[in-house]
Amino acid sequence: MDFSNIINEWLDRHPPESKDEGSVDEVDSRKLAAERRAELRRMKPQATLDLHGMTVVEALERADSFLEEARASGFRKVLIIHGKGNHSHDGGAVLKTAVRAHIHNHPLTGEVGVPDRSMGGEGALWVAMRQRSR
Repeated sequence: MDFSNIINEWLDRHPPESKDEGSVDEVDSRKLAAERRAELRRMKPQATLDLHGMTVVEALERADSFLEEARASGFRKVLIIHGKGNHSHDGGAVLKTAVRAHIHNHPLTGEVGVPDRSMGGEGALWVAMRQRSR
């Protein structure tokens, strides 16, 4: 009996999956994650924090509290307004720089982006809250 013919016929009917493409579950999982990210980007923020007029220390403390409250409330996306720094004494955007660095490294935050102009543009950040472990 010629097993090579049997094996070749079976392989013709059931070709192996390419390792580059991944399994169907992996592809579906990646598509679903991409769709969720796109939906989150389109979503309006569920809460807003305005940090105008605060010192850096005050702003970072208030941002931490705000993010904890947002997580406890189950919010998925929030907006933090830090200002553009146009009125900074030394001409540099002190609050903007400090808040953005803090938010990017915060354990409760996921993806971060600049909202459109109607929501503050470069003077704000939208923040996707990191999902709790399931």
